[in-house]
Amino acid sequence: MTRFSFFLLFCVMLSTCAFSQKILVFDKSGKVKRVRYYEGEHISLKTTSKEKINGTISQIRDSSFVVDGKELTLFSVAKVYNTQTGMGYQLVANIFILPAIGYIPLITINGLINNDSPIFRANQLYYAGGFIGITLISNYLANRPFRISEKRPLKIIDISI
Repeated sequence: MTRFSFFLLFCVMLSTCAFSQKILVFDKSGKVKRVRYYEGEHISLKTTSKEKINGTISQIRDSSFVVDGKELTLFSVAKVYNTQTGMGYQLVANIFILPAIGYIPLITINGLINNDSPIFRANQLYYAGGFIGITLISNYLANRPFRISEKRPLKIIDISI
């Protein structure tokens, strides 16, 4: 019985050591969801000096983190761009970009072949504008920035025991 107890204790301690790490987090306002960034994940942010930084997090320390060789403190980050979206907004943007780009040349060539007096009709331009608008809005929602403030601070959580 004691061997089995020691074996269980060893397994618990081994799993604790394997999962102990530091996490860079911020909470979304109005939602329960917490955005987590681990070492090795891609992050896109803007600093207080208006410098935009994209890259992978190579190291998370107690009060700073390193992105592509640059050490950033928690207080030097002004915005974090949403790089952890689901497939929804990005999928809509990718689906509607094809009609947005291809619809105008298609109706132009069709109007020239058929010798239409107004090459573009008003409703065709409305459809093309709708496709472009949906694409731009979906792309913004997929990559929207989150401002770091007192209500939504950027934190480092150490979950090591």
